Amino acid sequence: FTGMHYGHGLPPAARILRCVAAQRWLDLTARLGRNGGRKGEPMTHPSLVKVIRDGITPEISRPGPERLISGDPVHTTWSIEDTGTLFAGLWHSTKGLWRTRYTEWEYVHILEGHSILTDSSGQVTHLKAGDSYILRPGFAGTWEVVEPTLKDYVIVA
Repeated sequence: FTGMHYGHGLPPAARILRCVAAQRWLDLTARLGRNGGRKGEPMTHPSLVKVIRDGITPEISRPGPERLISGDPVHTTWSIEDTGTLFAGLWHSTKGLWRTRYTEWEYVHILEGHSILTDSSGQVTHLKAGDSYILRPGFAGTWEVVEPTLKDYVIVA
């Protein structure tokens, strides 16, 4: 989730996902019915889930003051999947610049906007709509949102 990766071995975004995962499951089971709409069958997790924001209450966060460099970025996360070691969903951020350090593997696909990742050696990577990247454990540097950015993400912790 874009550099919200500190504490307890999980990024704050992943911790947020853990906090809301139970509520998401309750919301999903409420929409599908107690047993998935099939009388007499136990509720099972759907095998195919569309990655959309509709019907999901977002979590709002900001980088901590120790990480914030400039601006007042607001991160909005729509958690769609949380297995405890795999997290997936949508993430949006407003403009700002903060320090980031990844302790997990993350795949990102930029849907909207423009962000700039700069690693600790100064290598600059522009992330724009249509781009896909993998951030590996150990990446450290800064994440700057130049234009509000929306991404799909999959994190493997």
